[in-house]
Amino acid sequence: MKQLKYVLAGAGLIGIIAAFLPYISIEGHSMTFWDFHKFPGGEMAGLLKGPKQVYVAFACFGVPLALGLWAMAGRLARWMGGVSAVFFLAAFGPEGVRKGLMGGDGVSTAIGGKLLFLAALVGLVASIATLVKPETK
Repeated sequence: MKQLKYVLAGAGLIGIIAAFLPYISIEGHSMTFWDFHKFPGGEMAGLLKGPKQVYVAFACFGVPLALGLWAMAGRLARWMGGVSAVFFLAAFGPEGVRKGLMGGDGVSTAIGGKLLFLAALVGLVASIATLVKPETK
């Protein structure tokens, strides 16, 4: 299906843009998902919970974005859908993306958190659809 390559690229781009939108808004102060990389104590928190989770999320959205752009130049192959599905599924690994829709620890998320979660979900569904019905010549 020809439209899926645009959905894959769009979901990856929205996921990257959402990292710079307000993730948490409390009493007039907001913080973006990108601001998490500045938190101290990253050595103890690990790759999916601490400040490094931002970089993992960028990789998980960046690879499908690159594959979607590559598919726009040619055709969307089944293997591109498979790789995109793996990366969109891995995007749910970082705690910030996984808790982006509802929040956690008594804190609700703003538009950036919701978009992170929805971009990963839409991208995963589009990737699975690409696996089921790849683009023909």
